[in-house]
Amino acid sequence: SGDCSPVKVAADIMTPRDLYAVWMPKPELNGADAVCKDAEYTISETVINNASICDYEWSVDGGGVIQSGQGTPSITVTWSTDGTKTVTLKVTDKTTGCDKTVTKEVTVNPLPVASIDNVEPLCPTVGSTTVTANVSSSSASPYTYDWTGSDAALGLTNTTSNDATKTCTAT
Repeated sequence: SGDCSPVKVAADIMTPRDLYAVWMPKPELNGADAVCKDAEYTISETVINNASICDYEWSVDGGGVIQSGQGTPSITVTWSTDGTKTVTLKVTDKTTGCDKTVTKEVTVNPLPVASIDNVEPLCPTVGSTTVTANVSSSSASPYTYDWTGSDAALGLTNTTSNDATKTCTAT
């Protein structure tokens, strides 16, 4: 790490030519505050955003893997575990050697666990059957349900809704 005092004095007697400013990187991070486990998360440095004048050194903790972007102003990360994680960026000026490190905490939410009740029989020959999806997760609802299946009577094929139940009626 270089000596990055904001102003350097070249002599005991100061004249305007004896002072010079050293540019100090001041990066800022821009990325969502939360992501789902195993989902791609992108975070960027938004102030300097210039790999030609700065080196970018990213690190992540807690089972995170940098999928792409190391050495650039933006990375994509995935985490295999949930919880509070930290993304760290060290930006170094290539000319002066001055550097600055910034961090951002990211909440990695667990994936919901889904199950379906009352699936036998899927569609009765007489009457109707209601199929209910149950979700167990520490993440807040509402959830979106993607219903898929081959029984047209259930109306499951390529259906996305906020409805946790589907009813099958014999025709």
